[in-house]
Amino acid sequence: MNPTFQGSANNIIAKQLIRKTLLFAGLTMLLLSIIIGCVAYYFEKESLQRQFHKIESSCIDSIRTALWISDTEMIDALLMGIGDFHEIEYAGIYVNGILFSETGQKSTDQEMDWISPITHLYDGKTYQLGELHVQKNDGFVKKQIFRTVFIAVATQVLSILIICGAVLWLMYHSVIQRLLVITSYTSAMSMESLGTPLILEKSSEPPDELDALTDAINHMRLNLHHEFIHRKKAEDSVREHRDNLEKIVEERTGILKSTNEKLIQEIDERKEIESEREALIEKLQDALSDIKQLTGLLPICSHCKKIRDDKGYWQQIEQYIHEHSDAQFSHGICQECAKKYYPDMELYEE
Repeated sequence: MNPTFQGSANNIIAKQLIRKTLLFAGLTMLLLSIIIGCVAYYFEKESLQRQFHKIESSCIDSIRTALWISDTEMIDALLMGIGDFHEIEYAGIYVNGILFSETGQKSTDQEMDWISPITHLYDGKTYQLGELHVQKNDGFVKKQIFRTVFIAVATQVLSILIICGAVLWLMYHSVIQRLLVITSYTSAMSMESLGTPLILEKSSEPPDELDALTDAINHMRLNLHHEFIHRKKAEDSVREHRDNLEKIVEERTGILKSTNEKLIQEIDERKEIESEREALIEKLQDALSDIKQLTGLLPICSHCKKIRDDKGYWQQIEQYIHEHSDAQFSHGICQECAKKYYPDMELYEE
């Protein structure tokens, strides 16, 4: 008999593992997003610094020359070139604290991110021509940081989904499917199926924990099978002994019953004999009383030997004794009478 599964097969362990993995992944993504945001902000800041240095190295000399010769068109063109950078929101040149030229929209809520003095050396003298004020584009910087974080988070989410799918697939084929086989076997296990071993497909070398569990279940199955056989033999022996004992008890009961009936019959017979004996004793006592009445002087005929009773009647001696005792008479003839009355018959010849 092959065991069959009698329950509902759900990937509960895999689902729990996925939920816990997603929870851990969510917390990890949150932490990584913060770290990535900080790193992205740092790199954007470094990028702005590099951009400022690039502007300083490529535009300051041209701006210095344009200011020295008061070429307004050239200054406006240079500022527009600086404003074409996505990271730059505002650029302006101030001379003696007064705005000389500008490009872009200046944010009053934000301080200048970079101020570069513009000087010119002429005939051994340094002339302060003005200052270049540059303000970064916060919206663009934030957008860049958000895009970096979004790409990183999206990549992580996609990676986690792929990993979770792979884990679910691996869990089902390596663990859940084998656990369902074990569950199916153990849930349908009975005394009749103990002879059928649990066979589990190995998924790895060396054997894993599920293989060890399978070996333990088979070892337990063998022990149960042996115990069941031993118990069945013991039960059969006890049943046979009980049947024999019942037969012996029945036979002994029949013998005892028969003996008891015989004893009861013997007791009844003995009671009856005892009753008859008591009646006989009573009669003997009465006869003894009557016989005692025969003692003393009895009037007897000297010729015919009749005895006179108390009422004055003459009776034969045997009749009188019969009436006054339980004695019975048997008639015979003595030798003398035989010779006297029957001499020819020779009754007493030697």
